[in-house]
Amino acid sequence: RARILDYDLIKTYVRLPDFLQKRVVEYAHQHGIAVTSHQLYPAVSYGTDGVEHIGGRSRQGYPTKETALNHSYRDVIDLIAASGMRMTPTVGIRGGFLLKAHRDPTLLEDPRIRRLFPSWIVESTRSRVERIREADLEVLETRMKALGETVLAISRSGGRILAGTDSPIIPYGLSLHTELEHFVDSGLSPFQALQAATLVSAEALGAGQDLGSIEAGKLADMVIIDGDPLADIRNTRKVRWVVKDGEVFD
Repeated sequence: RARILDYDLIKTYVRLPDFLQKRVVEYAHQHGIAVTSHQLYPAVSYGTDGVEHIGGRSRQGYPTKETALNHSYRDVIDLIAASGMRMTPTVGIRGGFLLKAHRDPTLLEDPRIRRLFPSWIVESTRSRVERIREADLEVLETRMKALGETVLAISRSGGRILAGTDSPIIPYGLSLHTELEHFVDSGLSPFQALQAATLVSAEALGAGQDLGSIEAGKLADMVIIDGDPLADIRNTRKVRWVVKDGEVFD
């Protein structure tokens, strides 16, 4: 079915037995399809192409990718970097989005949030932000620092970081933008963060020949923003136009 429907990617989920995980990878690779999962080990030994979520884990009893205090040991960093697996950290779902919204309440006034969600979703998110206490804030900041250290270590070791969100656990619209902001907070350059959302992600899906960079012969999929994201990554929020396959939308 995956082959007939021409899937770009298969994600195996956390309860799939490992002997089936291995069979999925073997079959998918025979047909040029990438495979990703929450699991680092033993998936790395099967040739799995990517791993999702620093905090994501298998239900098969293998070790997690982080400690109870959200740090990752060197073996995790080295396995990802040496294997060529792509890591999609999704730090936003670990409280990162709520922390950003706490620091900048205007996030929840953004017209994209207002258009994409009914008012009760917006107000529910706002309520979660407002309930963050000083003690919670300290926990979130400590966690984001630890997760950021892992993101930076993987990148510096030659691993490839992708920008993902796990929406709708956190709202569509600005979740990707705030994820990029966390990457820069972690020590990646704005250029590296932008690549994580464009070129590296396109290559991970096998679509690098069509998407991910602005080059002659590629699809004209672009966002036009008001500001320089290399000077301030928050300028990625200031989208003015979207160009989809050459068609311009305001």
